[in-house]
Amino acid sequence: MLSRMKICGIVLVIVCVFSTGQTWSQEAANVTPDANVETAATAVAEITDRSNEEIPFSVLQQIVSGFQFNGEIKTDLSKEQIEAMKKVQSAKYMRSNGLHQLTLLMSTSSVKNRRFNQSLTTLKAENEAELQREWLAMITPEQQASIRRRNRTAIMQASLNRQQTGQSLLYSDTPVDALMTNNDLMSVIERPAIQDLLELTDEQFEKVEELQLAADVDAVSTLRLAIKSQPDPGVIGAGVPTPSPAFEQLQIETLKILTADQVAEYNKLLSNPAKLQELLGVDGIKNERAIFGAMMPHGVPIRVSTTVVNGKAEVNAEFSNTFASPVYAMALKITEEQQVKIAELLKNSRDALLAEMATRTDTYNKQQNERAEKFSHCLTSHNEKFHAQVVSLITPSQMQKLEKERLKGIGLWALRKSEVRSALELTEEQIKSVEDVLTRRPKQLPMVSPTIGGDFQKESEAFHKRARENGELFREHIEKQNQDLQKLLTESQQNKFIEMTGYRFTSGPSI
Repeated sequence: MLSRMKICGIVLVIVCVFSTGQTWSQEAANVTPDANVETAATAVAEITDRSNEEIPFSVLQQIVSGFQFNGEIKTDLSKEQIEAMKKVQSAKYMRSNGLHQLTLLMSTSSVKNRRFNQSLTTLKAENEAELQREWLAMITPEQQASIRRRNRTAIMQASLNRQQTGQSLLYSDTPVDALMTNNDLMSVIERPAIQDLLELTDEQFEKVEELQLAADVDAVSTLRLAIKSQPDPGVIGAGVPTPSPAFEQLQIETLKILTADQVAEYNKLLSNPAKLQELLGVDGIKNERAIFGAMMPHGVPIRVSTTVVNGKAEVNAEFSNTFASPVYAMALKITEEQQVKIAELLKNSRDALLAEMATRTDTYNKQQNERAEKFSHCLTSHNEKFHAQVVSLITPSQMQKLEKERLKGIGLWALRKSEVRSALELTEEQIKSVEDVLTRRPKQLPMVSPTIGGDFQKESEAFHKRARENGELFREHIEKQNQDLQKLLTESQQNKFIEMTGYRFTSGPSI
């Protein structure tokens, strides 16, 4: 269609523009994956020396945070520059935290919409790009060139690991049934395969494109409003939580046990992640948790469980004693007597810490439930709005064809749909029997992966043999399921089911 050709031309132009801005990423991607990193870094030295190439966001982030996971990042930035970059990052914290909170809400919401997931990715990329621009503005061109020249390996690795955020929405693996069940017909109708199936006219195709653009804009604007409506900092679960009185008091009392020199050294460690990383002997990103764990305030809960005693729930927690770490024991020269006093202090504070944890958890859960409900309402409203517009756009025969495609995609499981059961006029007894058959679990033999220390060849052959056996058992399970369901339905019900879904039983209707 002419309109499709126009769109292809526009997309080609966009791709060309995008490709121009991603020169480093594409050229670096041409390096063979199994090539030695150092050799590959040398091969792309000319690329990284270009003055117009930006330093990847993740590398800048490592410079600012002090946590370096791609090897040591070499820079000649001053302490004043690093501090200024940290302040810029802090100013962006609320927006980043808002995006993180929305990501959690999206993953737990019962209402699904893949367009909103893509919009979240877009907003995260925008946020990082904005922060990256502000950081680069604080680094002189000479310093930028020095960073690129001295950190070729780290920059190459960061660029290879960078995720592409501009992937098309048109080829999502999300099942059509899941989208239509959530009234997200907009995400269904924009798929090329569906458009071909329904044989959309030029006029319909152009209207779909208009709706698609409007839906994208609506999704992004909805998320931006949700970020702005973040609760004020100080509320747990949003921004920087209000300092915990019980934990703060524990920290104050603990520092009283230490000498003035020990407190000074402790504060130096907390403000110098690189030094703490060196003391811990951390090997790259594998021990990232160890670094953050050592920097957490004394008394943070490391293991929490809930038990029911005499019908009442009790929270049990094991609290960390940061100062018992060998790192602190050596660096701060903590005596055995001090260790005993700190451990006793933590023990005596336990009840107050538990009580505060329970209160703050209740507050957090209540707030999250309220936000989740509000967010789900936004998703539902968006889906219903564009679902109604798409329904009015396509013809009844096209809608019927789409419904058949939806049910065909889930096969026998369509028998669990209320509209299918109503159309087939299943009895209560049939519904119960159908449910029993569909929820029946297949028999599977236990699988044991080959071990490195054993006879790998022999164990590998046994593993694949068992995998084939399990595949055969699963095939038999599906066939038996098919036969049992066929016996439960009358001939007219089978014919109706085939008419509605396009599904065909293994041996055809037979009564």
